This record gives sequence, structure tokens and C-alpha cells, in this order.
Amino acid sequence: MKLKEVFDLTQRPAVISIVGGGGKTTTMYALADELARDGAQVLVTTTTAFYYPDEAQVDCVIIEKEEDSLYKKLEAAFKDFNKVAAAKEFIRKDKVVGFSPDIINNLAEKRLFDYILIEADGSRGRSLKGYRDNEPVVPKKTTHLIMVVGIDCIGKQLNETWVHRPEVVVSAIKKSMNSIITVNDVAQILVHPKGFLKALPGNAKSFVLINKVDDNKTLELAVELAKKVLAQQEKNINKVIIGHVREADPVISIHC
Repeated sequence: MKLKEVFDLTQRPAVISIVGGGGKTTTMYALADELARDGAQVLVTTTTAFYYPDEAQVDCVIIEKEEDSLYKKLEAAFKDFNKVAAAKEFIRKDKVVGFSPDIINNLAEKRLFDYILIEADGSRGRSLKGYRDNEPVVPKKTTHLIMVVGIDCIGKQLNETWVHRPEVVVSAIKKSMNSIITVNDVAQILVHPKGFLKALPGNAKSFVLINKVDDNKTLELAVELAKKVLAQQEKNINKVIIGHVREADPVISIHC
């Protein structure tokens, strides 16, 4: 099954904000590729910052500070390409900062393309993260919110090696730094009222993607995690997807 199907992306237009860790960026580009291959016009961007996309990820990259010029450049780009990335400016040679939620909301209203995919927070490559009060940065026009978590953090130590902002996680779930991360710990973070769900727009769908599931042991852990998440947040989370987005068949199972 394709990612676009499990995330209910059969209708256009849609605004998809992707948050969390453990494969967020990979998920964004894999989803963008699926949608573009079906002929959809896809904008890839961020409300925080991400690495400058390479040729394998998108067809074209636009860097533009001025909003009116951005619209014109995007309109021109989508005459020739289906998969375009855009950001505001470089913050270093290989990294760019994105747009405010207001600008992305304006882009959504203009309906210049079929899908907007947004990397809406950062995790520094960690599989789990704790959320500060101002995170994630999710535009109000978001129709689909996808939370990614890497199953490989379970059984590891609760510290900066595996967790982005471990001090936030320690405070939220009342654990000690360097203690072993359990399935219950990850479930608590995913459903925490001060976690990613606090940014969920009223009419948006929300999903949890448990990523990096590559053997029977991690599958058992992922199924246990999915059950715990849905037991606590069934009303606010539409589906929990178990998979490995780097694989040709990224979806293993769906729980709802």
C-alpha cells in the first residue's frame, strides 16, 4: 500500500504537516515522490529549516524572501515541474530556513498546486523528540498532520543520542535522564497534551507513523505502541501506521 493511501490523500488540494523524528524528512520526500508520480503538483517546504534539497528529491528549488515574488516564481516553476521545493533564505551553505505559517496559509488559499508538504519541526536526526511550547510550527490550513517516531529508540537511553530535547521528555513523563526508554514512555510522549497534538488544527486529520520497523522484534514493539496510543487518543488520532519508509513497500500495517 502507498503512503498517500494510508494518509487519506485522495482529494486535492491538501496541506500536510510532518513532525517528529526517526524518518520525518525521508517520509516527506517519499510522499512527495508518490504524489508527483501520479501527476500531482507538489510543493515541499518548511516552517523551520531543512537541508537544501538535492536533485533526487525535487525537480526545482526556489529561494525567495519576498512573498509576491515567491508566488510568481512558483507559478512559473510549476509550468515545467511537478515537484518543487521552496524556502526563504540560506542560513548556511547546505541549509535553508522556510516560511512563516501565515505565508504558507496564504499559499494554500491561492491553490497554486495540489499538495503542500511541510516539515514543521526539527529533530536533529533523533528518533524521538520533546516539544517546547512553541513547537511544532503547524499552519492553520493544515489538513493532515503526520507524527513520525522511530521504533529504534525503544530500549535505548533517554539522552541526546536518541532523543531531541531529552530534558523536555524527562519533565513531561517524569523519568530520569539516561533511563531506558520503554514502549509506555514513547506512548506518553505521543499522546501528551503538550506534545504534537496541541498544534492540531480543528478540522485536520492526524496520524502517527511508527517508522524503522524491520524485523519481528520491532514489529511486536510497534504493535504494542500503536495499541497504547489509540487507547489514549482514539478521538484525536485517525490512524497509526507501522512501516519502514525507506523500503519499496513502506507500509506494514494500519491500526485505527
